[in-house]
Amino acid sequence: MKGITQKTVCLLTASIFALLLPLFVSFSWAEEDFHIISARYGVPGNYWDVTETLKGFMSDHAISMQVTNRNLDADPAPGREKEMVVVYKNHDAKVELRIPEGGWFVVPGPEAGYQPPHHGAGKLEIIRALYGAVGKYRIVTGDVQNHVRNDNINMLVSNENLGGDPSPNHEKEFIVVYRKQGREYGAHLHEGSWFIVTD
Repeated sequence: MKGITQKTVCLLTASIFALLLPLFVSFSWAEEDFHIISARYGVPGNYWDVTETLKGFMSDHAISMQVTNRNLDADPAPGREKEMVVVYKNHDAKVELRIPEGGWFVVPGPEAGYQPPHHGAGKLEIIRALYGAVGKYRIVTGDVQNHVRNDNINMLVSNENLGGDPSPNHEKEFIVVYRKQGREYGAHLHEGSWFIVTD
């Protein structure tokens, strides 16, 4: 009886491992898609490490963030124009970028889209939003703000939701800058995607 029980346990363990193995492999592969190695913010001779702060803006192996004192919780050189030096791995390529203060650090995800990370409760403010293609963009800040409910948003990027078609017969894109919990984020999505910000 003892032998049968041990055999049953072994079979169950092997079955569970076989079921979970693809998940582990998939997770490990995805982790390697986009990985921030290091990030520094400041001026030559005076840089602060902002690696962990920058990682907080990642979501679904993508990032879209403006380089500002507010977003990086740092001002190592007040009154001077700073830069962020970031080293990251994207698939098998190691990349180093120098982004001036006010610039954007953007790495699209696997679907070339971006969904914001978990933000926590707090006021959601749409700062600026554009919708269009091939040089024809419409300011749709008000349209997007109208979809905010209880300081969250779950909106399909579509002509219907964004006041019409600014560029007929072209696939459009949606660019939005918003503030949540006092921090600024950016998203760059294609027509047909969902713009989601939740607590």
